[in-house]
Amino acid sequence: MSAAFDRFKYSFFDDPLSARDGLDTSSLAALQDGERARAETMLLAFLPDARAVIGLGVLRSRKALAALTALFDAERKHQHHARDERPWNGDGHASVIREPFRRRDVRRFPH
Repeated sequence: MSAAFDRFKYSFFDDPLSARDGLDTSSLAALQDGERARAETMLLAFLPDARAVIGLGVLRSRKALAALTALFDAERKHQHHARDERPWNGDGHASVIREPFRRRDVRRFPH
């Protein structure tokens, strides 16, 4: 594996400080061919973790659309029910999940 793949893997899966220091999205974006496909598979398996959502957005993964749509719908459902019951402190995936779809002009996910 390349150095970029190793940096991606450490940043997204092993770095305990990635939430504070940020994810190495540039290393992920630089991956090519087989490494890119492997990274996508790893990130899909890591859902619903927000790091996976972000990584799949960086890759503009079409394979992730169904899974991300399901996460988005579940988040919206939780928000709707919480509004009627009590304040909800969810992970806030909805705004992160919506981002890859915004760039595709999908009416279902308004800006």
